[in-house]
Amino acid sequence: MEQEKSVLFVGSAYNEGIVLERTLTALYEALTEHLPNDRWRILVADNASNDDTPAIAHAFVSTHRLRAAYLSIPARGRGNALREVARAYPGTTLCFLDADLPLNLADLPRVLAPVLRGSAEVAVGKREGRRSLIRTVMTRGWSFACRACFDLPLADPQCGVVTLSPRAGEVLATGTRQTQWLINTEFLIAARAAGLRITEAPVRWIEHRYPERVSTVPIARYVREGARFLVSASAFLSPL
Repeated sequence: MEQEKSVLFVGSAYNEGIVLERTLTALYEALTEHLPNDRWRILVADNASNDDTPAIAHAFVSTHRLRAAYLSIPARGRGNALREVARAYPGTTLCFLDADLPLNLADLPRVLAPVLRGSAEVAVGKREGRRSLIRTVMTRGWSFACRACFDLPLADPQCGVVTLSPRAGEVLATGTRQTQWLINTEFLIAARAAGLRITEAPVRWIEHRYPERVSTVPIARYVREGARFLVSASAFLSPL
């Protein structure tokens, strides 16, 4: 990796104390193995946690000072977290990950390569492997809706694994307004509108890496919020 292509791996964490120490250790070991000679750091973006997430993150950072950092984000919501990271680290190649690392970490180079070699400004994961029926249906339905409303030709626009070039980071920092989970799709729409090259990279998904970490799918709320987003976004974005 060229000197200017150092990567900041970002885990947005809200009350992830039950798994955070294990996920940080797993990520550190995977990056050491798969990117041994590259310049990279891990950032814990603490999204207003009220459990022991800050203490665990600080302990990890104190042990890995050259490879890890901590950022406290007082405004709750994934959208707020991702946007604040982009604002705090301008000019940086960013790789956003879900805090529970629900992917085969050996696949991380696939999501990095297009951005690092300059063939794309954004590389978003395409989840493959065994997933629950409801999550699969929701992913495909959302992809169809985004194609119909915004001509966004992506199979998995809500995948939480995405690499951004510094230019794409500027779009995230200044061209988005969503505060919650829909930041992923809003960013991709804004990036495409800005003329950025976007590509997808297959990643092998591990839906329940940590069984004790309960993750639910509030279908009714997601449908309501998704519908509102499609209507509101269509009002100020013309189809591309």
